Amino acid sequence: MNISNENYQKEKLSTVIGSNFILIPAGTFLMGSPAEEPERSADEQQHQVTISKPFYMQTTQVNQRQWKAVMRKTSDLIMDDGDDYPAIGVSWNNAQKYIEKLNQKEGTDKFRLPTEAEWEYAARSGGLAEKYAGTGSDTELGDYAWYEKNSGFKIHTVGQKKPNSLGLYDMSGNVWEWCQDFYMWYYTPAYPPKGSKTDPIAEPPFPWRGFHRVLRGGTWCKGANACRSASRFCDTPHSGSLSVGFRLVRTL
Repeated sequence: MNISNENYQKEKLSTVIGSNFILIPAGTFLMGSPAEEPERSADEQQHQVTISKPFYMQTTQVNQRQWKAVMRKTSDLIMDDGDDYPAIGVSWNNAQKYIEKLNQKEGTDKFRLPTEAEWEYAARSGGLAEKYAGTGSDTELGDYAWYEKNSGFKIHTVGQKKPNSLGLYDMSGNVWEWCQDFYMWYYTPAYPPKGSKTDPIAEPPFPWRGFHRVLRGGTWCKGANACRSASRFCDTPHSGSLSVGFRLVRTL
């Protein structure tokens, strides 16, 4: 890693609808999980990735208040009523509609979903070797995440747990988060990563492959394994569920 969190000045910005973002510095890190990490999957092969440009990331998952301010309605599914609960049931396609409308409100084209590499880099507090977002300790996971063991099997309002050292909440647990990428070959055993990558984003190599989009972070109804920083999941872009939400990044 080539940044120092101790010397990092946490620069923030807010949108007109009350979404808060924090600046994530550029850097290089090891993406994926080491071979000795318990319960790892074959699609988590560890490799070096460089995030070449700083970017802003939303400090919490998009909540119902923000969703309604942009879309003029509640999200597709509601598990618990209240403006501070995550917007859930949002498909990847509908997240894109939200982004389009938010960009129009802000007079920009800079808001988007994070790439998978940006997401993991930010979850790891800027590339640290954190097993979970904010900590490397299984015993401390409950301080940072709502998951199967402590959620009461229900969703929770955003920002209740400890943030990681970059000031990001719920990067592990509460709801899965959409990434921009296709769930793709460059992590699978058939196509292992070769060498270092700079600002990678997975695109389908063939027209009939790569239909699913990546989800990250784990959720209130899954165990600790799904909350690991390297854990990967996916779904079709038109699907949404009670355990899926999203957060945005803003490019400089």
